[in-house]
Amino acid sequence: MPENFDFRRWQSIGAFFIVSILLGSIPAITKWTILYISPKAILGLRYIIALALFMPWISKFILSLNSIQNQLTLGTIESIDLSNTLQNNVGIRKIGSIKNNVLFRDGLILGILTFGINLGLTIGVQTISANRTSFLFGLCAIFVSVLEFIYRKRFILRIFAAAILAFGGSSLMFWEQSYEPLIGSLWVLGAIVCEATILFLLEDIAPRHDPVTLSILRLGTATTLAMFIAVPELANQLVVIVENWIPLLYLGVVTAAITWLVIFALKSLPATEAALIQTSEPIFGAIISFLVLGESFGWRGIVGAGLILIGTTLAILNSSNELAEKKQLISKCEEV
Repeated sequence: MPENFDFRRWQSIGAFFIVSILLGSIPAITKWTILYISPKAILGLRYIIALALFMPWISKFILSLNSIQNQLTLGTIESIDLSNTLQNNVGIRKIGSIKNNVLFRDGLILGILTFGINLGLTIGVQTISANRTSFLFGLCAIFVSVLEFIYRKRFILRIFAAAILAFGGSSLMFWEQSYEPLIGSLWVLGAIVCEATILFLLEDIAPRHDPVTLSILRLGTATTLAMFIAVPELANQLVVIVENWIPLLYLGVVTAAITWLVIFALKSLPATEAALIQTSEPIFGAIISFLVLGESFGWRGIVGAGLILIGTTLAILNSSNELAEKKQLISKCEEV
C-alpha cells in the first residue's frame, strides 16, 4: 500500500458511493409503493422501521444516559476521585450538560431537515417520474458549493468546475422529462435544499459525535414529526400495508443505512466533495427506475451521465493528489 494512501478518506468515498446507489433507488421504490399506500403512511412507516433497526444501540444509549445522570446526581464516586470538592463535581455536571445539549441540538436540527427531505421527495414523486427526481438531486452539489462560499468563504475552482459539469449532466438528463408538472419538481427542490444543508452542517457536526448516537437522535426527531401526519391514515391502510411490507421494509432499511453512512463519511470528507460524489445518484436512479418502473432515457441521458462521471472523477482524483502533496510536505518538514 502506498505510503501516502489515506485509507480513512477512501473508506468515506466508498461509503458515499453506496449512499448514492441507495438514494438512487428511493424515488423508484417510493413511486411504486405510492400506487398502494398513501405518501403520509409511507413516510411514517419507513422511519419507524429505520429507528427500530437501531434498537440495540438505543437501549444502550438510554442506559448510559441514566447511569451518567445518576452518578452526577449522587456525586459520591466522582467527588472522591476529583479532590473531594463540590466545585469540581459541579464542573463535571456543567461539562456533561453542555455536551448533551450540543448533541441533542444537533440531532434535532438534522432530524427536522431529514424529515423535510423525505416529505418533499415522497410528495414530489407522485407527479414526476422517479428518473427526474434523481436527476434533480444532482443539483445538490451546486447548493453545497453556494453554502460553502456564503458561510465559509471557501471557493475552490476545481470543485466549482466539477460541480458545473455534474450540474450540466443532471440538466441534460432532466431535460428529457420536461413535460411533467412543475409542482412536483418544486417539492423535490425543497428536499434538495434540505439535503444540501445537512451535508454542509455535517462537515462540522459529524466529527463532534459518535455516528450511531447522532443517527438515533436524528431518526428519532424525524420519526416523531412523520408520525404526526401518518397516524390518522395508518388504521385505514393496515391491509395494504401488510400486503406491501417488502418495499416498506426496504425503504426503512435504506433510510437507516443512509443516515449512518452519511454521518460516518463526513467525519473525514469535505461536504463539497461528498456532494459531488452524490451527483452520481441520477445514474444509479436511472438504472433502477428502468429496472423497477420501466422508465428509460435517450441520448441526452447518456451524455449527461458521462458529464456527471467526469466531474465526480476529477474532483476525487484532484483532491487525492492535493492531500498526497500536503502529506509529503509535512513529512519533509518533520525530517528537517
